Amino acid sequence: MSNKFGYIGKDGPIQSFANLPKKYIYKISKAAGGIVTYDNVHTTHLFISDGTFRVSNTIGYLEAEVFVIGGGGGGGSSGNATNAYASGGGGGGLAYKVMALSSDTDYSITVGSGGAGGVGYSGTGSNGGASNFASLLNANGGSGGSVGSGGSGGSASGGTLNATGGSGGTGASTSTPATPSGSLAAGGGGGGSGNVMGGRGGSGGSSYFCGGGGGGGSDYGSSAPGLGLGGLGYYNGGHGGAYTRTETGGDGSLTVGIAGGGDYGGAAGVVPEGSTRPNNGGGGGTFGGGGGGAGDTPGYNANGGAGAQGAVIVRYRIG
Repeated sequence: MSNKFGYIGKDGPIQSFANLPKKYIYKISKAAGGIVTYDNVHTTHLFISDGTFRVSNTIGYLEAEVFVIGGGGGGGSSGNATNAYASGGGGGGLAYKVMALSSDTDYSITVGSGGAGGVGYSGTGSNGGASNFASLLNANGGSGGSVGSGGSGGSASGGTLNATGGSGGTGASTSTPATPSGSLAAGGGGGGSGNVMGGRGGSGGSSYFCGGGGGGGSDYGSSAPGLGLGGLGYYNGGHGGAYTRTETGGDGSLTVGIAGGGDYGGAAGVVPEGSTRPNNGGGGGTFGGGGGGAGDTPGYNANGGAGAQGAVIVRYRIG
């Protein structure tokens, strides 16, 4: 038996929204669309694909925070030459605004995809897609990285906060590639390496649901161990894969990257089937993180990490 607040059982240990009286429902969810979750303070509508957000006709208007995040660019793949390491993809942009949304109104949602990592020799990563809230807020995707340069971060418009995504890190061979600058938007992917540890992914604005960039792939001697770490964010980027050579240049041990963790963390720089040099870049963390660049692998193919998809998020207070 449910009590007046829709809880099942004498002491109400289990809540059933089906049993919740209609007069209380509007206090929890005042709109429809996307994946709806609740905490003690907010109702959140997450869109990870195109859709429609509709405000209930039982209220005059809805004051809500709207977050629009572009997709991350993919990291570049390595070239078939010495020190032909690749650079990371750019992070997606961020548009944020507190808006008064009209009741009984449909707001169209577009969500940008993440860019694929570069494949083959000297492949450029694909650009991330743009996300949009009703043509009012727009966040562009980051561009893909290449052997020569890191991808640019996506721009944004329409918000009271419009943040550009982090640029992808550039690869290096004599020292660990520099970590891309952090951003309130999504982080850029780390650069791949030749003879040293791969670059770390840039950090993203976790309070704005923006992910960290993927780590760059590593190709290093035994004197320089380590992984290109994924950047921190709402979900962290995946670490890049790594290959260790012996002091005499022979094949050494293989180190597989580590995923960013959680439901939407960036993918690890995994070992492709049949590959002996797993220097793939790590995937960008959700939402919008850029993919990491591949490490130096002459004679072997290493791919760039994939950029993370974008999102549109609408959040408002319960009650």
